[in-house]
Amino acid sequence: MPSVIKERCPQDHPCPCVRICPVGAVAQEEFNAPEIDRNSCIDCGACIEFCPYQALVENSEGRIAVRGSGVTTLV
Repeated sequence: MPSVIKERCPQDHPCPCVRICPVGAVAQEEFNAPEIDRNSCIDCGACIEFCPYQALVENSEGRIAVRGSGVTTLV
């Protein structure tokens, strides 16, 4: 599953990855970094390929994680 690297995500606009996810697993509240619902994510990698800031990456466990401020949150 992909990870979100918050330092790379400008968070000042609607996240384009929200609309590309085929199962709606990527969500964003206002202009915060996107969050990925690990229960819904099918690991297709569309969000990783589509992110213009390369803020989504696959982590070592094969899960999407959200990274920011020195903290990595697995989702």
